[in-house]
Amino acid sequence: MSDLKNIVKEFFVKLNCTVIGDDILLIENVPKDFEKIYGKNGPYRFAFEENADGELLTSSSHLFNVISEYLRNKAKVTLLKLELEEISPDELQKHIHFNGYNIYKINKKSNNDYIYKLTFETTIHYLNETEKVINHLYIHDNTLIENFNLEDYQTIPATRREIKNEGELDMKLPQEKIKQLLHDRLLEIKEKLKVSLDREILRINEHYNNLSHEANKEIESTRVKLAELKNSHEDLQTKKVKEQKLQEAIIRLEEKIHPQELEKEKKFHLIEEKNKHSINISSKLLNQTVICFPIFSLQMVFMNNKKFKTVDAEFNALTKQIHKIVCECCSLEIKEIIICSSNHLLCRQCGDRCSCNAIQCIKCRKSNCYLCSKQICDSCTSLCSMCRKNICQSDAKTDFITKKIICRQCSTTCPSCKRLGSKQLFKKIENKFYCPSCYGKIKIQEVF
Repeated sequence: MSDLKNIVKEFFVKLNCTVIGDDILLIENVPKDFEKIYGKNGPYRFAFEENADGELLTSSSHLFNVISEYLRNKAKVTLLKLELEEISPDELQKHIHFNGYNIYKINKKSNNDYIYKLTFETTIHYLNETEKVINHLYIHDNTLIENFNLEDYQTIPATRREIKNEGELDMKLPQEKIKQLLHDRLLEIKEKLKVSLDREILRINEHYNNLSHEANKEIESTRVKLAELKNSHEDLQTKKVKEQKLQEAIIRLEEKIHPQELEKEKKFHLIEEKNKHSINISSKLLNQTVICFPIFSLQMVFMNNKKFKTVDAEFNALTKQIHKIVCECCSLEIKEIIICSSNHLLCRQCGDRCSCNAIQCIKCRKSNCYLCSKQICDSCTSLCSMCRKNICQSDAKTDFITKKIICRQCSTTCPSCKRLGSKQLFKKIENKFYCPSCYGKIKIQEVF
């Protein structure tokens, strides 16, 4: 009965009626056009269990015929949009791990995706009974979806202009689903019909067995009458007329119970009874609702060590799922943001740590310090301004004169001021190299 209750409740809710109660439904503010078809003015009080205080509804109740007729008259294609929340960084972080990276901005473009709600009315006719069943099916990408209910969402009307390229609907899929939904009920009906048909077949067999038996008894009785007629004292003419009538009666009875004729008549009635016990099913589409919702193409701009990294993604506003974020090394889809020192987006399998603890990936340019052979990445690589070779941070020095990076090999320390600089800029005095400042001071002292 819960299915019937849900159908009734959903129908009147969609009519913008006031629906109160659970076990017993009180329906108020019923539209006049429905009252006219139903033949009763509201409010209505519907019950789904016997002995309850209300109009008892069963699958064969007149109300469901009225609902079907009303929906048929109102049948149309309805266009709706789901009202969904706007995208925000907080919402995105529920579905993808930022790993501490700050999102600078989000650029987005939207395209519509579509769900179809199909309302079918199925009529099941058997014996003298008619049942009407209403089913609502939801289809997305020509696949039935079970975990979606339009009533769970806020909607607004859509225009035909907004519904573009929604694609063609394969109606074989909902038709097969209707069969599945009716399977259990049809089994119940078939079992009921089988019991009834077996009873009728037994009745027909007994009828024709009794018919043959009774006819044979009547034939024997008529023959006895014929024998008695021969010994009667009636006049010859009267006896002749009676004898003819009795002979004709015997012939009629014998024809009536002739095996071929009897079997033919019996077979006809059996076939007729089987046809009466068949099930006629017809389904029709009452309403099609096209529901559109946005799929966003995102460009998320992250800050990575004063660098900007743009990450492309697709966000389904309905399912709240993010797709198409891929590792730039292996192209696998990822659910977290990891950016290497060279600004590549990567997965955990394609990344590791440099000796400087910076993240690097297989796409990163790697080199070795020419002095100590330590592996270095873009984050910790320095270029000697003198020899133009790659060096690590440990071997990188700063020329106090030019403020440029120089390597240990290209530098020396002034023995006077202890400051470090490029050998090329230092001057030699007695096998010692002095910085230009100290060199000048020494030369001035020599003069004076």
